Amino acid sequence: MNIYVFGRNSSIYRKKIDKWLGNVNLVNATGSINYGLQGKKLDEFLDDPKVRKLHRLPILNLRQIGNKFECVDIAMITEACPTPRSWKYKHRDQIPADITVIAKPYYSLGGKDIFRVKESIEDEVKGKTHYLQEEIKNRRYELRVHTASWIPVENWLVQKRTHPKGEDVLTWNHHTGGKFITVKDHNGGVFARAKESAAKLLSAFGYAFGAADFIVAANDNSRNLDHYFIEWNLAPGWTIANTEEWYKETFSSLAKVNQDEFECIEHGLMLDRIHKLNRHDAPRRWMPNFDIDFYINGANRLRAEAAAIDMEQELIDPFAELNVDGDPFAERDEVPEVMEATDENIAWVERIGGMEMLEFEVLICETCPAASIVYQGLLGRFTCPVCGHFNEPQGDV
Repeated sequence: MNIYVFGRNSSIYRKKIDKWLGNVNLVNATGSINYGLQGKKLDEFLDDPKVRKLHRLPILNLRQIGNKFECVDIAMITEACPTPRSWKYKHRDQIPADITVIAKPYYSLGGKDIFRVKESIEDEVKGKTHYLQEEIKNRRYELRVHTASWIPVENWLVQKRTHPKGEDVLTWNHHTGGKFITVKDHNGGVFARAKESAAKLLSAFGYAFGAADFIVAANDNSRNLDHYFIEWNLAPGWTIANTEEWYKETFSSLAKVNQDEFECIEHGLMLDRIHKLNRHDAPRRWMPNFDIDFYINGANRLRAEAAAIDMEQELIDPFAELNVDGDPFAERDEVPEVMEATDENIAWVERIGGMEMLEFEVLICETCPAASIVYQGLLGRFTCPVCGHFNEPQGDV
């Protein structure tokens, strides 16, 4: 494979990946990787006439989930793994009174601007910029699982993070004095469970690579350890020992896959599990049981995955697998340009084609603030269906 790499111009990690893959020119590329470019900057890049060829190439991690809360929300809805209860600011009245709440930015970097709510959510939290999450008690350590869907799960990189001050410090990163080590034996216990959760999240998000962060806590002060997903990183840092070596080996191996395998990776499929199906003469259809719970509304996506594998396949309607009678949204005959981002509307959009295919995005009203599903052709200008406020383009966050 000749793989073209794009991302933020200033990213030293993007530049290294590009070097390991041979600094491939777009003219000669047969596939591509997006390393960390998202939102309007991604749209502007793709609209550049100089990169028109990209629209004809398979691209890994092309469309990315909008913010930190959406990743946690998907993990909760799909039950991909244990996740701390989390709420948008507008749903603060649903938060139990007997838990400790932390406020986290929708868009965060390096654990900045994360804090415990001391007394009043209304007085201490900015609803436009932060969401709310239950604090996990009895934290023993944190894990970061670096994933890549083209290598076996047992070869993923697992790192452990601790802090000398323990739970007195809320964020355990380099800036606050956190200590990091690489876990050598991670194929058992809570490490193996965290890797399996990371694999489910990778499939749920439709990504090819990234790093999942987990809190590991003792259940009721016992020695039984549970893991809780807290964040997904699309362009994690490599400052910890052995990290850069793992990324070099992993991305260098990507150049060795063939075109069909690369297109499978693009559609969020894991190569080692595809190969296992092929080796065991699986039925000529694609509906692996490890993914079914994470593509509830994914009939269209399943068709795309089947086409990528280039096999004659019997496709199964996910609603039938889940004992749902038909399409509950069949009576709708048109797609409005603006909808309130309710669970029902989001499910309907995903059912008929998905946010990316229908060119929709989720935008936050600058007044309420409520979330709306908005057609991208409106260029960020929309009237909030909840409060009626007309919103101008909000710019990059």
